[in-house]
Amino acid sequence: MVSIPGEVAVLARSEAVLVALVDVLPVCSYVRADDAEMLTHWGDDPLTTVIVVDSLGDPREFAQVAARVSRRKPIVVLAPAGVTEGLAALARATGVILVEGLRDLVDTVRLLAYQPLPAGRRVAVGGDLPHTVAATPLLPCGPDDDADACLVVAPFGSDLGTAWKTVLAAEREVTTLACVLGHDGLVGGRVPCYAYPEQAVGALARVTAYAEWRDRRHPGARG
Repeated sequence: MVSIPGEVAVLARSEAVLVALVDVLPVCSYVRADDAEMLTHWGDDPLTTVIVVDSLGDPREFAQVAARVSRRKPIVVLAPAGVTEGLAALARATGVILVEGLRDLVDTVRLLAYQPLPAGRRVAVGGDLPHTVAATPLLPCGPDDDADACLVVAPFGSDLGTAWKTVLAAEREVTTLACVLGHDGLVGGRVPCYAYPEQAVGALARVTAYAEWRDRRHPGARG
């Protein structure tokens, strides 16, 4: 199993959430509960880098704890019934990352677990389909610019060996992720790979929004 720089902690009631994450990530800690005390514990745990929650319990208590924890590490909240006005307000106040389905949950956690937070919205796009980024809130830039993140889209129809080489050759010392059509996972044990461009773009948009919240609310929180 590929090691990651820290642990993914899961505070869940749903078996589906645990199964979805264990299938793709070395989830090291989990509790079947909606216990704010565990959220506090993992927030203070230096080994934990990402926290996943599928039930808020007492919303007021959760908000108080989440606002503190999000200053230091991301909290991803599954909202399968959709993002209500109340959840949107919670996210604005606490910085939690809202996702509406298991695929978006896995896509987002994979990026958070294996890559640093982007420093801004400038995205270098390499390979095919650069127009997929232009349709998002992210601001694309040319591959030679001083980018904050790098999205590598492997050539359509290439074999996996060629696709992996394309991705690793384009890897940068910034947030890097890839699209290899039809394949989800990791490239080189460190670059998150998505089966479709919209998955990669969606994950990057969510993670970028969290990074902006943290910088805006708590300058210097990146370390």
